[in-house]
Amino acid sequence: MKLLSLFSRPFIGLDIQPHGLRLVQLRKNRRGTQIERVIAADLPAAIFNDGKIEDWDALRETLTAVIRNAGLRNVAAAITLPASLVRMQHVRFPSGLTDKAVAAEVDAQVRRDLPGMAEVLRVDFSILPLAGSCDMNVFIAAARQAYLSRYVDCINAAGLRVKIVDVDIYALLRAVNYAVPESVNEMRAIFFAVSETASLLIHNSKEIVFHSQWHAADKIEFAARLKSQLQVCRAALGKMQIDRLSVCCNRKYHELLQQDLNQHWLMKIDYPDPFMYLRSSRPQKLAVAEDNSAEYLVACGAAMREIPQW
Repeated sequence: MKLLSLFSRPFIGLDIQPHGLRLVQLRKNRRGTQIERVIAADLPAAIFNDGKIEDWDALRETLTAVIRNAGLRNVAAAITLPASLVRMQHVRFPSGLTDKAVAAEVDAQVRRDLPGMAEVLRVDFSILPLAGSCDMNVFIAAARQAYLSRYVDCINAAGLRVKIVDVDIYALLRAVNYAVPESVNEMRAIFFAVSETASLLIHNSKEIVFHSQWHAADKIEFAARLKSQLQVCRAALGKMQIDRLSVCCNRKYHELLQQDLNQHWLMKIDYPDPFMYLRSSRPQKLAVAEDNSAEYLVACGAAMREIPQW
């Protein structure tokens, strides 16, 4: 048996947000998945403007220093795009279409949805199982090609090798499912809050059906805002029963929610932390403090992606 069949190459998940960058390096082996490295670095405030990267040179310089100091040059990586910058949808196409025909249908669907779009888009799709139907369920993701290319070029120039571009909410879902696996017929809400940004996503075993994001600096209205978002979700999706709420946030948010959650929420509540189940590759434990493990969830979920063979 070849050595590479027992010990895969390490893979990096990189999450870059206005409040900083988070990097998680994982390695899979015959005993499971283990943590190789966890890194956090602050970013200059001017790098982001209105949720988008604007100062690419400053980002490249900061990330280059992080990669150099950690000895991670030329390591394969998955990076994440904010869901706000990606148009995502599920559509049904007749079964039996060839890959080429599906690609043509996807292109036509995007053109119908975005008439007059002048910018070039990068469109990707995946075919998902659809039980009890003759149709195929196709998930479509589209992002602006210019921004995406500049993002990938920037990360590559800093010293990593980008293999995958993921969407942040799907990376988050992957990390949460690692800690608390989803049930087939369960509808779950995931509340995620780091820095001053909060998100709520609702999903079942097949897809994410709702997602919203808001500014979460006001501590007084924090729990009330989460309740309001859940009410908006229920109104949008009709008679939907949420079976479980997974809370992923830093300690300060836990403290704000704890009493309210225990007394007033009529659903199962858990606090997923995949780092509790990941082995460390080093004698000294790679500690991710419980009060800030949420900071690394998106990067961890990105690192859990399967590495493509190219």
